Amino acid sequence: MKSMNLNVITHLHTYASNGPASSLDQVMKSILTDIFGTIPEGLIWRECFTSTNDILQILKGKRTRKKIDILFITDHMSSKHHRFDSGLLELATVERKIGLGCEIQTVRFSEKQGRFLTAPEILLYGDGIDREFNGKKYTGLDDETLALLYAECTICGSGEPEISKVNEFCKKHGIACAMAHPFDCQELDLEETLDLISTFSFVEAVNGGFPHRSARALQEYIAFHNDIIETGLGHSLLGCELTDEQKLRVEKICTSEVIVPFGGSDAHLNHFDRVITRFSTVPNKTQAVDFVQMMLECSESAIMHDDIVAPVGHGCTMVGLYKDVIGILYKNISVYWVHFRSPRIWPDLARTLMTTGFTELKKRIKRNKSIALDYQHQLHIGELQKTVDSLKREKLRTHPFECLQ
Repeated sequence: MKSMNLNVITHLHTYASNGPASSLDQVMKSILTDIFGTIPEGLIWRECFTSTNDILQILKGKRTRKKIDILFITDHMSSKHHRFDSGLLELATVERKIGLGCEIQTVRFSEKQGRFLTAPEILLYGDGIDREFNGKKYTGLDDETLALLYAECTICGSGEPEISKVNEFCKKHGIACAMAHPFDCQELDLEETLDLISTFSFVEAVNGGFPHRSARALQEYIAFHNDIIETGLGHSLLGCELTDEQKLRVEKICTSEVIVPFGGSDAHLNHFDRVITRFSTVPNKTQAVDFVQMMLECSESAIMHDDIVAPVGHGCTMVGLYKDVIGILYKNISVYWVHFRSPRIWPDLARTLMTTGFTELKKRIKRNKSIALDYQHQLHIGELQKTVDSLKREKLRTHPFECLQ
């Protein structure tokens, strides 16, 4: 059967990512309290406005430049809120090209700092088995599974599920998952992050909501990681002149498996198709469940060898990142204009945005920079890749028939 390429959005948020589901909820409540004294009834700061109608419009080709064939809703989940929205459940039963997953906030205990730190988020897609809502089937997860995950994966004192336990839970229950943009917006250092990346089969290597720099670095690292495993040249590379950090990293790569890179939109406002995952499939395998089953049933090496999935697109610029932040700010003020229109609160609004708001934004931007910069300064993967390429040429010259097998 002739293959075909589909465009898949593997990471997208809706109105259900607001409120206690969001990691920004407490920060925004603090900002609103500074502005109003008491937060007006009905005012819930939103980090996403995407509605069920928007989702349907995306699939009809009316909200994107690229045709979107499959779409996964991956709203934020937290220890304070981890239940699916009924409107989204109904939507997933109506349109089987939609998968109802989620994005789990996680933590990791850092031996270096002696405390739990914010770790990369995890995207969950489902187990490929139909769920039911109001007697109708849909692809994705359900509240019972999420309740079990939070019960089993949350350690006393951690606040949120521990990332390795979430990974183990997914493997135990046959749930397809991917690590979300691990070089962005989390607190672990480079070594801790790379150690975790090696334990996941799927990693979101390109995220449309975060800077180019971290996406390029992560793509380079995953390509190097996979090259070492596929060529079996890790031990030869260890015989070359390497720094201690490089040697330790290559040794750890040699004990791990191939990583499949994804591309995630992560859109909260617009430009829903800025990053997608290209999915090579056949005409009778074009639903959300088929993508999930591919993740669960195909080996990582086969997926890469047969070029079944690949990220398409790139991260944003810093200007683009600020535009998204300002766009969401403007959207909130316009939606809640009845509360913001009073001139008496404008000085407090301006002051709070320039102090607390700007401090929080700088904190996140600094967190985004740290891992990518450490990666560039410590590992110099580009130089290591040149050494690997040289070893491959030497192997081809001395063992041509072995390389052809």
